Amino acid sequence: MEASIYPSLILSLFLLVLLLLGVPIAFALCTLGIVACLLWIGSGAIMQIVQTFYGTCSSDILLCLPLFLFMAEVVVVAGIGEDLFNSIKIWTGRVRGGIAAATVVGCGMFAAVSGSSTATIAAVGVIALMEMLRLGYKKSFASGTVGVGGTLGVMIPPSIIMILYGALADQSIGKLFIAGVVPGMLMALGFVIVTLVQGYLRPESAPISTEKLSFARKMRVSRSVIPFVLIFLTMFYAFYTGIATPTEVAALGVLASVCIGLAMRRLNLAKLFEATKRAGLTTAFVLFIIAGAKFFTFTVSATGVSDLITQSITGMGLGPIALVLVMMAVYLVMGCFIDPAGMLTLTIPFFLPALVSANVDLIWFGVLATLLSEIGYCTPPFGFNLFVLKGVAPPEVAMSHIVKGVLPFLVVDFLLLVLLVLFPDLVLWLPSKM
Repeated sequence: MEASIYPSLILSLFLLVLLLLGVPIAFALCTLGIVACLLWIGSGAIMQIVQTFYGTCSSDILLCLPLFLFMAEVVVVAGIGEDLFNSIKIWTGRVRGGIAAATVVGCGMFAAVSGSSTATIAAVGVIALMEMLRLGYKKSFASGTVGVGGTLGVMIPPSIIMILYGALADQSIGKLFIAGVVPGMLMALGFVIVTLVQGYLRPESAPISTEKLSFARKMRVSRSVIPFVLIFLTMFYAFYTGIATPTEVAALGVLASVCIGLAMRRLNLAKLFEATKRAGLTTAFVLFIIAGAKFFTFTVSATGVSDLITQSITGMGLGPIALVLVMMAVYLVMGCFIDPAGMLTLTIPFFLPALVSANVDLIWFGVLATLLSEIGYCTPPFGFNLFVLKGVAPPEVAMSHIVKGVLPFLVVDFLLLVLLVLFPDLVLWLPSKM
């Protein structure tokens, strides 16, 4: 067993160095896998990288990934985010903190169609931020609402992070999607409550809109989002009943979003080409990460590192809950420095054997990991969503405003994390009814 300690130390050191040098996580994992083959397994094992990449890119399970990404990009270029935000804003603008609440709901609805945190900020968050600043909202309150609203795309299905976890842990993506519904709704509700409470306690930070519209006008504005609400409800029904696989649901979602965009005269060949290009680039990026992680998993297993870690954790005598809590602590620390995709690809190869040996439900753990990834999106110093928002926000919105603004919402995330640990049925009840 002691012989396997050295590969683990060397791989960890090399990984740390590569990440500090700014090497993309996929290239770092592949490089470490090749080094492990040359030093400990045998040069012939390097050919496994070819089989791994081919198997990953031709995987039926991951076929839904480019489709969901393309659907997200179509919805973005069609300008649906603005419709979603405006349709909710006109109903809540006369409520203290109502525009912020509309931002959360709009982000949640858009996330339910796109599955992408970045796309949600780009399509809904920027529009909402500009509107709140125009109305005189406090910069920290407005930017914090947008920052956490974008993270709803991580939890509410379809979620790209859940697809990544499902591929790495070999779990049903459909069940993961359904398992995230209740936590996602609880999270959105918690965020809305925070916005309304802040607006009530600090009226100066959330002015009331002076715009008055008739009921008929509100209904006309709201009609534009009905087709996309129907898309979400149809996708949820298909996931829940199992009448269609995630890939089939994604394909129907693409077809529906393109048809609706064309019917609304929001799409043309140039926009479709742009959506296809961006979805293709993102797909290649994510597939490279997954393939690199699987090759790294193969080398880690062959060198005995994973067995060592599993035996070490088992030897600690931890129960399933204590084991999960230790892993959650690791995720909370890693989330401050590493992007969620990298965090999962680095840890799942090591955590998975220990979780299986402790009989931990991997669907439940997947939702916990997804929530921890969401927290990582908003925690400095790395905070991926914080940087995305800073990049698209007006110059007067500083990073300090964004960080200060997300802190009250992170309380909701941590409370939800406690609830999901204490009451696993919040995650597992819906999948059990499929």
